[in-house]
Amino acid sequence: NVNSIDNMQRGSNVKIITLRPQITQFIINELPFLLLCPVGLVYGGMENKPFAMIVLALAGIISLALLYKYIYMRCIKYHVGAEQLICEHGVFNRTVDYIELYRVVDFYENQTLMQQLFGLKTVAVFSMDRNTPKVDLVGLKRNCDVVSVIRERVEYNKRNKGIYEITNH
Repeated sequence: NVNSIDNMQRGSNVKIITLRPQITQFIINELPFLLLCPVGLVYGGMENKPFAMIVLALAGIISLALLYKYIYMRCIKYHVGAEQLICEHGVFNRTVDYIELYRVVDFYENQTLMQQLFGLKTVAVFSMDRNTPKVDLVGLKRNCDVVSVIRERVEYNKRNKGIYEITNH
């Protein structure tokens, strides 16, 4: 899900790209519990079964935990702006991480087997930022080419600020 929002950021006409994890990523992350929970609820609802109430209570607790994790995932937003990568997450305690794009040094894309089956990927962004040296953009659609967009904006910001990378070969 890529939403482009026209936004003037410090006088530039660069669109802020907002990305969110796909719902399918939640299913991938929580598949064992999603399968276990209904079984526990059914078994716990049967009369005259040993430990039925304990199983029912555990299934209820797992259901609440799954609900929280689902809400948490729905609250995650990644914003790629003209000068910053902004990551918002949290339900009760909202956290916003800011990474200056000129500090970004590397990226890579990763796909687990389940992500490959569902057409998703994870993009890791590495930066020289002390507080946020690595950010994982999890559950993005496979065809979302966010790396090239970030890369272009990183290069623009480095040129604009006069930052050059020195390497030993």
